[in-house]
Formats: sequence, C-alpha cells, structure tokens
Amino acid sequence: MKRGQIYSDILKLSFFAALVLLCACGKWPDIVESKKDIESLPLNVTSIRARGLSDDDIPFLKRLQSLMHLYFDMGHAVKDANITDKGLSCLSELQLPILQVVMLGNCNKITDEGLKHIAKIKTLKQLSLRSCVGITDEGLRNLTGMSTLQTLDLRNCQNITDQGIMNLKEIKQLQRMLLGGCKNVSAEGVKKLQELMPDCGVEKNDEEASTGG
Repeated sequence: MKRGQIYSDILKLSFFAALVLLCACGKWPDIVESKKDIESLPLNVTSIRARGLSDDDIPFLKRLQSLMHLYFDMGHAVKDANITDKGLSCLSELQLPILQVVMLGNCNKITDEGLKHIAKIKTLKQLSLRSCVGITDEGLRNLTGMSTLQTLDLRNCQNITDQGIMNLKEIKQLQRMLLGGCKNVSAEGVKKLQELMPDCGVEKNDEEASTGG
C-alpha cells in the first residue's frame, strides 16, 4: 500500500474525532477574540479558536509558545472571520516554534498575497483554505516552497483550476490534498496530478464537499 493511501485512511476521521485527538480529554479549544482573551490563557495552551481575532491582536499570540493548532474556521456559520493578509503577515513573523495546523476555512478576507506569508511558517504540517473565495492559481504557486506541509484542504475553492493545482507537485512531502467542490478542477486534472504525486492522496469528492463533510 502506498504511503499516501495509508495517511489518507488515517486522516479519514470525522472533524469532531480529530478535535478530540488534538485537544486533550476531548476539550474544545479555547476561544480568543481579543488581546485580553489571549493574555488570560495559560502559557502551555496548544489549541485555540480565533475566528473573531483581529489582525491587530494576532501579534499577542507570541506569548503562546506551545501553540500547535490554530483554528480560524470554527464558527464560520455564525461569524465572519476578521483575519486578512495583514494578519497572516503578523502570524508568520511570530515564529511559534511548534505551530503545525492552521485552519483558514471560510476566511473571505484573505487573498493570494496572504499565502506568501503562510508559506513562511516552516513548521506547518496541515493547512486548510476551504471555501476561501480570494484564493486563485497564483496563490497556490505561493505555497510551493512549504517543505513540511503534509495535508492541504482546498475544498470549495472556486477560483483554482487544473493549471493551478499542477504547481502543488513541488510540495514533495504532501500526503493528502482535498479538492472536492472545486468546480474548475476536472477529473482529468486530478488524475494527472495524482500521477505526478504517487505518494499523495489527491481526492475530489464533490458530494462530501457539498454536504460539509
């Protein structure tokens, strides 16, 4: 069995189950929406939800040197994300030593320019850009230098194409890529990319994407 298939099987847990594994004892991550919220957290916190956090408050995450998982996507059904490209620039400059997961699903204020900053986070293993309407093929090109990235979620990114996803073959350690709901990515494009990346599970499940799975 190929390595990519093994990781694909492992990662096919429900979102809630994944959170249980990520957050000790099944505890949901703390919510931070301001500098005050950040300063109230213990220094050893590993996971936080930050959908309401503004760009200006992101530098204060610097104190959380144990932070591993950063969720800007959770709560998207009830609240717009505040983070913009400026916030991603601030985040990349913090050099949090073990930050591995950044979830930016439904963050509609980020663009291709912001992905230049994300690419500077040299510890990142998992990145979600699900339903980010400002991301195009040019943004994917900005990610090609991410040597540690293992999982990339691009589901429902409507402005990426077959041409754009071909750039992702340069991410040599990538083990799983999700493309469901990407209307401008064809089955032929997925097949070609899979051939170029035999150790990566390249998936396009449009039914899953439409149901929020």
